[in-house]
Amino acid sequence: MELSRNENKPVWVYIIFRKNHCSGHEKMTVNISFDGPVFWNRQVAYIYCCSCHFDEHEAPLMAILEKFEQRVERVCLVDKPVDYPFLPDTLFSYMARKMPKLQFIYLRELDLEKINRGTVVELANHKNLKKVIVHFCRNYEVLEDFRNLPQLLVVKGDIVGLKAMLGDFDFPPPSSTGSSNGTDSSGPSSIRTSSSPVPVSNRS
Repeated sequence: MELSRNENKPVWVYIIFRKNHCSGHEKMTVNISFDGPVFWNRQVAYIYCCSCHFDEHEAPLMAILEKFEQRVERVCLVDKPVDYPFLPDTLFSYMARKMPKLQFIYLRELDLEKINRGTVVELANHKNLKKVIVHFCRNYEVLEDFRNLPQLLVVKGDIVGLKAMLGDFDFPPPSSTGSSNGTDSSGPSSIRTSSSPVPVSNRS
């Protein structure tokens, strides 16, 4: 897999949390898209984790993010339904400090209780961050304290134009069996690369 720091393409990262009723939920799966008609101008990483196994997934997740950190423009973290507060403050602080080109953070159906005020200030001072979208989340009050985060957008209903803004992330998790490039899917994580992990319709 070619996860290169030297690539010039911007990177969009989608982190989707699966539930324990899903087959293979305990495994971390990564799909990296490098080419194809909808990816000519960017690379897209789809990372499937499990909230109940996040302690195991956190280290490999951070290792992947570190390879892309200088090029990441958008990060989407999506869960359904809202679970317990498993995401640590360090993840959000890392995005604020280590992703200089980050423009959008989208958070859906997450419990954000662990985010602290210092991290909110770091996000507010990020030079390129345009929006932090909080969608159907819980315990996000720290983001609203003293209006310290001007980029914040709290949404409790549907967002018009969401896909145009963030891309297509509403698709079912991949099969937990098999992977490409010789990666053993029987381990704690599996990684596959593809040219187009989501359906593409070409309209004339």
